Amino acid sequence: FVLYERILRGLSGTRVGGRSVGADFTIENETGAGRSVYLNLTPIPYLWLRREAAGEGYRVLLQSSLASVGIRPYATVLRDGQPDPLIARVQWRKDGATYLCLVANPLRDAQIDGMGTLDGVPTSDSEEIEVVLADPASDVTDERTNRNLGAGSRFRLIWNPHEAAILRITAP
Repeated sequence: FVLYERILRGLSGTRVGGRSVGADFTIENETGAGRSVYLNLTPIPYLWLRREAAGEGYRVLLQSSLASVGIRPYATVLRDGQPDPLIARVQWRKDGATYLCLVANPLRDAQIDGMGTLDGVPTSDSEEIEVVLADPASDVTDERTNRNLGAGSRFRLIWNPHEAAILRITAP
C-alpha cells in the first residue's frame, strides 16, 4: 500500500517540507497573490491510525499547514486531559450564535464475513469531557440539558457519548 507519490519532487523556487525515500511530502508554491500547498500523502490510513501515534503525525502536518495561513480549530475536545480524535466536531451559525455539535466517532474495521471490530466504542452512558474554544465566549449553554456553562474558553460537561452534545455559544 503506497501512502505517497514516490517520485514527486518540488520544482526550483518551491519550498519543500519533509522528504522520505527521495520523495517530497509537502510542496509550497506562491500562486498569484496567494499560496498553494500540495500534501503528498493519502488520508485513507488516517481513518485507522487516528487513535495511534501515527495519527497524531497526520494531524500535526495538516494543522501546521492550516495554521500557517491563520486557520485553527474552533474547538478542541479533551478526554482525560488529552485531545480525542474520535470525537467529531461540527459547527454552524444561526441567529447570532454558534452551535457546536459533538459526536462520538468510533473506529470500525468491517469484515465480509462478520461484524468486524470496533475501537473506541463508549462503555459508559456518562463521562466528563472538556471543550476548549479557540476564542473566549460570553455565554455557553448545553442545548440538550439547557444548563448554562457560563463564559470563558474552557468548559467541562457531563456527556452521554451515545448521544450528540450540542452547545450554543455566544461570542463577546
